[in-house]
Amino acid sequence: LAAPHWLIRTEFALLCMTIILKFVQLHIHVGNRYGADSMAFIKTVNAYGFLKEFPDIAAYMTSYHPPLSFLLIRGISDASGVTPVIASQLVSFASLMCAFLLLRQILKKIGLLYTLLGITFLYLTASLPFLVRLSVTSTYDSLVYLLGTLVLYISIDLFWEPASFSIRKSSCRQRLILLFGALVLGLMTKYNCLLFFGFPFIVLFVRCNLNQFY
Repeated sequence: LAAPHWLIRTEFALLCMTIILKFVQLHIHVGNRYGADSMAFIKTVNAYGFLKEFPDIAAYMTSYHPPLSFLLIRGISDASGVTPVIASQLVSFASLMCAFLLLRQILKKIGLLYTLLGITFLYLTASLPFLVRLSVTSTYDSLVYLLGTLVLYISIDLFWEPASFSIRKSSCRQRLILLFGALVLGLMTKYNCLLFFGFPFIVLFVRCNLNQFY
């Protein structure tokens, strides 16, 4: 059934307001360091460089984590000339914005976006104080959140209709490569991203007809 026009218009208005407010938040807070571990995080970023050895895992409180987020922020800082704090905030802002849009696409794909339940879930999630704060925080967790949402999106794209999946299809193979790449990037960001390997199996478990196994 087609969604009521008023729901579609309401969701679009909320989408526009959310994006505008996120940019306003970035403008207000950019340059100010936020996060309980942000000082240690920025120290670790400053210790990284593309032409020098990685810092010892015991050098700082956050230096035992994999290097992707530190190298990404250091690269943005060196290339643009902004401070590591601003570079980390730009990464966090982009990560939370992309994760929000991916979550919106997930709800659209499973047919819940233009429902009261889907709209409430999406925009309450986007307004959670923890996630609002995370979008301007100097941390690796924002990138972790994005990669987790990306893994879930690809898993749903692949396995929401299990009967349509076939390794013989080039589109399925390409999405499997993307899924593997997102999982690897997660492990290169933080070790607990190992949990993301369970997302495809959760989607399969939810969507498969278990009666076929009896």
